[in-house]
Amino acid sequence: MNELHPSPIEASSGKTTRHRLNRGGDRQANAALYRIVLVRLCYDQATRDYMARRIKEGKSKKEIIRCLKRYVAREVFAVLQQMRATDSTKATWHLYERQVSTITPSPGRRRAGAL
Repeated sequence: MNELHPSPIEASSGKTTRHRLNRGGDRQANAALYRIVLVRLCYDQATRDYMARRIKEGKSKKEIIRCLKRYVAREVFAVLQQMRATDSTKATWHLYERQVSTITPSPGRRRAGAL
């Protein structure tokens, strides 16, 4: 499970201190985290507010997505730990309830199959 998180690697040059994503680890898990972040950016108002706030602070979109991926990885890890400790069905249902309560379609978008 240690390989799930998109840990940063220092990539500094001169006086500039930067970090880049660790390209190692579980690529499928990192791709899944990225997709979760993109969906949240489209549908979750709190995530959009977070991005706007961080952009005002001078962060780049890549840096913000990296932070969001770390946040999502912590959430997923907590659910997996809960699944291990308790009935896995109950923990999965808790994750589903959170997704349903936080993801609402944007006013300008229609769901697939909606008329």
